[in-house]
Amino acid sequence: MTLRARDMIERGLVEAGRDDEIRRVAQRFSVALSEYMAALIDPADRHDPIAAQFVPTAKELDAAAEERADPIGDERWSPLPGVVHRYPDRVLLKPTLICPVYCRFCLRREVVGHKPAMLGPAALARAYDYIRRRPEIWEVILTGGDPFVLAPRRIAAILGALGEIGHLGVIRVHTRVPIAEPGRVTSRLVAALASPKAVWVVVHANHPRELTAGAERAIARLVRAGIPVLSQTVLLRGVNDDAAILEALFRRLVALRVKPYYLHHADLARGTAHFRTGIAAGQQIVRALRGRVSGLCQPTYVLDIPGGYGKVPIGPCAIGAAEDGAGWMVEDGAGVRHPYPPDPAARSRERGPVASHDDPVMIVVGGDALALDTAHELCALQGHHVVVLWRGDPDFARAVENLGAVFVAGQPDSAETLAHAGVRRAVTILALSRDDQLNLHTTLLARDLNPAIRIVLRQFNRRLARKIEQNLPDCSVLSLAWHSAATYAAAALDPSCFRGLQFPDIDGPLTGFATRIAAECGIGGATLAEAERALSARIVAVDGNTALRADTLIEPQAELVVYGGLGELIRSAPYSRGAADGAAPDPQPGFASHGERRRLPRFNPILVRLAAVALVVVVAGIAYFRAVFADGWLDAAYFVIATMTTTGYGDITPDRNDPVEVVAAMLLMLAGTTLTGLFIAYGASLLTRVYWVRMQGLRPLHRRGHIIVCGAGSIGSGVIELLLAQGKRLVVVEPAPDPAIVELARERRFDLLTGDASRDETLDLCNIGAAHSIVALTNVDTLNLEIALGARARNPAMPAILRIAEASFAASIARHFGFQTTFSVAALAAPTFVGLSRFAGSRGRVAFAGQEFALGEYVLADHRRPTPPENAILLAVTRDGDFALANDFRELRSGQRALVMMPLAPFRAGADTLAAAAERFLASR
Repeated sequence: MTLRARDMIERGLVEAGRDDEIRRVAQRFSVALSEYMAALIDPADRHDPIAAQFVPTAKELDAAAEERADPIGDERWSPLPGVVHRYPDRVLLKPTLICPVYCRFCLRREVVGHKPAMLGPAALARAYDYIRRRPEIWEVILTGGDPFVLAPRRIAAILGALGEIGHLGVIRVHTRVPIAEPGRVTSRLVAALASPKAVWVVVHANHPRELTAGAERAIARLVRAGIPVLSQTVLLRGVNDDAAILEALFRRLVALRVKPYYLHHADLARGTAHFRTGIAAGQQIVRALRGRVSGLCQPTYVLDIPGGYGKVPIGPCAIGAAEDGAGWMVEDGAGVRHPYPPDPAARSRERGPVASHDDPVMIVVGGDALALDTAHELCALQGHHVVVLWRGDPDFARAVENLGAVFVAGQPDSAETLAHAGVRRAVTILALSRDDQLNLHTTLLARDLNPAIRIVLRQFNRRLARKIEQNLPDCSVLSLAWHSAATYAAAALDPSCFRGLQFPDIDGPLTGFATRIAAECGIGGATLAEAERALSARIVAVDGNTALRADTLIEPQAELVVYGGLGELIRSAPYSRGAADGAAPDPQPGFASHGERRRLPRFNPILVRLAAVALVVVVAGIAYFRAVFADGWLDAAYFVIATMTTTGYGDITPDRNDPVEVVAAMLLMLAGTTLTGLFIAYGASLLTRVYWVRMQGLRPLHRRGHIIVCGAGSIGSGVIELLLAQGKRLVVVEPAPDPAIVELARERRFDLLTGDASRDETLDLCNIGAAHSIVALTNVDTLNLEIALGARARNPAMPAILRIAEASFAASIARHFGFQTTFSVAALAAPTFVGLSRFAGSRGRVAFAGQEFALGEYVLADHRRPTPPENAILLAVTRDGDFALANDFRELRSGQRALVMMPLAPFRAGADTLAAAAERFLASR
């Protein structure tokens, strides 16, 4: 029996006078307690650790400001119902949201115990298909809810389906059942866990008293069956926030052949503040355990970063930098610190964070592709030392050192680590990790240690980014999503556009760089000035030459690089001239027209075969009975149709005395009945399919000239807004759209399909044959490639724009698959961060014809004539707050913001440095 709130009150598990508060909690969150666990509670103990975990209290109705309905971001990373894909190589699969007991600190307390509580067969099939289509997925974690509450038959079916997926290596099952309801762990359940894959079970236990004789027998059944068992524990105030209690728990688990796996810091679920300890207190408990129990008994103390950024270890670090920056200090189990020599690489490297005082130091904080790309760009520009600071990772450290930078291992938000990295003499710190809070904390700590240091921040929230930039001196903040969205949107509008940006500010008009052939634009033989007026764009290069004069003649076959607003660029493209706004464009060279690309509708092959058989039967019957009746084709056709569509004869009948005629008529009736039944069956099936598709938020579309956006996450949302600002028709495909996107679709009247764009059925609904372009912006690189390949199969000439994480992978896809509009977020952002390291107005980089140029803007000081940098190319200015093209520095006026382009060759060759350029720039303002 399962006890609910009323049962707990009747059993005396709730103190007198608390009945109403318990009922109020039960209306807000699920309440359940197994008879087995209830028997462990001592009602006389007001601080009973079992009761504290499962008996509701009024404290749960008090939500702290920092608490969240979805504390670890399941919804953000959920491409399908029941599936969470947060890490590339593993997914969570939640077949049920039912548990034998409901923990009062549960991270999913907003959803567990509520309907729908089970994934149906169709939803499970979609989940299996999602996993099957992604070879990078190596591990599936069954959670929920508690998978062990399912019948053994259902568990066996789930493991059987997963076991057939070749690229899976491990299936992990997280459960409370062996502890909370051990009688469920029967021989049938253990047998259901048999699989060709490695199956691991993770049991949840928080207190030694939970390890009863029944729990020990349940665990023993799993262990004897050869199933490896791990444990996870949540650190809970008033339950187990004591090293002695955890020591007893972990020792007993190891004795039962269960390896303690995770010690979780309690999540920020609503109404759970009374359970959470401080992180410092948790670290002190873990530090005390280190000296008391063996390594077998030591779990990893972890925190799930709020918002869905993943799980990270937060245990105390036994090693830190020595105070003099030379070597390390290591703390033993008793808390005594001991010196340890410097790393060999640090001693042998000629330049490092403390090796030389001649050149400025730039510190990059981060451990992903963006940090690596930024460090690579900084190292290539010379004139400064580059230090990359991140948590210990040997592979990442080697990659950093191969660039010529120095890697410093340690916690970024530690004064000791920052000091060892050389923060006191650094000119800039670039905090580029995926953790917004860590970035801000690290840079503020760096500013405490070095008040003159320049700060460059990566932040997810662009509104917060702007507020930080406005309130923190000498600081630049960049949102990767909005920075890269401009390029994806620009390429979607004009496939020849290779870089987009918003100017004069991050919410300004969408502008971009594109390539043109002079003759195709109708400007062959014109002068540069005439061509710019005709195109309403700046021509920044002709056949790679940027040293241009107004009277330069442009050859008809010259290849141009132009810059301007996207609206003007689209109109200047040869395939767009004369096309109505929003209509399908006329064909451009190498692109088939949409009319030519339109394909015949696809019919169900079974229905086609049935129709063919019916036609053969009708024709044969007409031929035979025409000869029988001798009354002509019309009578024979009438008789055959009437006989096949009804049971019996009409006013024309066969000769009853001729058995051949009677048999032929009978066969017609049987054929007609059979074929009619089959047509009805398949027709009903198709109607059911159509109804199901519409229930999923899918429907066939009949747009023309539209842009298909696959993925409405942070980058996708930015792309959608930019494309809508250009007045474009959109079809957005997103498996789990958030309410903001749904509301935007209603307000701005674009089509929103709730589906998986990698499925052929979903792409078929998007009318790809009449689409202008498709943009794949999901968080998974291979999924974006799959979408683009599926779209190409339906419309080979339609441009596809892909988001790919790493620059080298993006280049490989462009090279091997021919998707030239493939962009890496890290590659787009890294040059911007490099420029921001010394220039507040840096806007990134463009490259063409083997040349690289930095983009930057600056505000002209009052009453000063501008002194343009050598070889600088003026692109645009603000005039009365509006965007305007410009090509003459002499026409600039004070207070205007100018966008310029600077060659990077001198910095690459070491003939100039960022430091010197920064000084010249400041002097010219």
